[in-house]
Amino acid sequence: MISALPLAASILTSGLSVATSGLVAMAVSWSIISSGADVTWAGVASFAIQLPVAAGLALGGLLSDRLGPRRVLLGSDALMFLAVAAAALAASGALGAAWVVALLSLGNFLGASGNVAQDSRVPEMARLAGLPLERANGLRDVAFNVGTAAGPALGVALVAAGGLPLALWGVSAALGVVLLLDAAFFPRFAARRRAGEEAKVIAGFAGFTADRVLLSVVVLGIGLIAVFASLDEIVAPSLAVAGGLRDSQLTLFLALNGAAALVSGLAYTAMGHRLRPHPVLVGGVSSAAAGFLALAALPPAAAFVAAPLLIGLGVGPLSPLVMTTLQRRVPAAHRGAVLGAFMASILFVQPFAALGAAPLVSAVGVGWVTWGLALLAAGAVIAAVTLPALRELDQTVPKAAPR
Repeated sequence: MISALPLAASILTSGLSVATSGLVAMAVSWSIISSGADVTWAGVASFAIQLPVAAGLALGGLLSDRLGPRRVLLGSDALMFLAVAAAALAASGALGAAWVVALLSLGNFLGASGNVAQDSRVPEMARLAGLPLERANGLRDVAFNVGTAAGPALGVALVAAGGLPLALWGVSAALGVVLLLDAAFFPRFAARRRAGEEAKVIAGFAGFTADRVLLSVVVLGIGLIAVFASLDEIVAPSLAVAGGLRDSQLTLFLALNGAAALVSGLAYTAMGHRLRPHPVLVGGVSSAAAGFLALAALPPAAAFVAAPLLIGLGVGPLSPLVMTTLQRRVPAAHRGAVLGAFMASILFVQPFAALGAAPLVSAVGVGWVTWGLALLAAGAVIAAVTLPALRELDQTVPKAAPR
């Protein structure tokens, strides 16, 4: 039982970290929009806050391999706590919004460094807990989905109750809890370097570009992120307005999407170690593509029920599947650097996709943009089926996978 505590604490702190990130993003955006300011400023603020995440992931991975994941994780937790607390002070005082955004951007950069350090040691924590790696990553992804759903809703509620300062003080308190839990339960892993590892895997971006399977996953992931990044914040609200839908229907869209992802994520947690990765990948991408097709083709009221269910069911297993593949293919000595570069490459496109979607919707209309997203998702299905390297995902599974 005690051996499972590091993994359990990791699941809890990762969920809290995701929730605080969503809370910050929504609190800043909602505080700007609800104040009557130009919506463009909300988009610029969100872009500035999210952009440093990719750089933090890449740097955190390198530091994790050199300094040790525990040092990087605890240092990241402490510095992010201080950055958000400083942003809360700035929001409570006379400093302008630019200072608040700058401090939150710094906090996101520092927090990403700790996240990749923690992710790099999930295989070891799964072995301590006696769980298959697929199940450990699935449980972490369930916590991720819960945090993703709860954080933004809580951000709106806190801004309504006490403004942006209250929301940021709440985030600061949650980050203090994360720091204490990580300090108490994250293990001290011994450095393990075997002869010849340096020749097989080069730290950083070259580490996954030299692996055709991981490179193919990155290319597919960039395409999917480009499709998904603008859905919740730009495309879905624009479709709701264009279709004359109520606020409650948009809320239902977001809730169904999160609930469906949680259900499919739980299913992968329970059965993922018995399934071949490539069919799961193809099925997930196909379901998400069908959701975007429904969003483009169906009347708005029907689309806002069918589309989020199909999209959520499709994306639920994808993150734990990809994370498990990377953790198995990369030696522990280089896992942090490769994992950080891998995640940074995929997530770097996210703030740009969301920022570019708004003017595109204004220029050509949300209907054409939605059809464009559906075509991109269909292209991702074709890539998932036909790319030879992705078929090698099944070769990553150990012959004697633990049950």
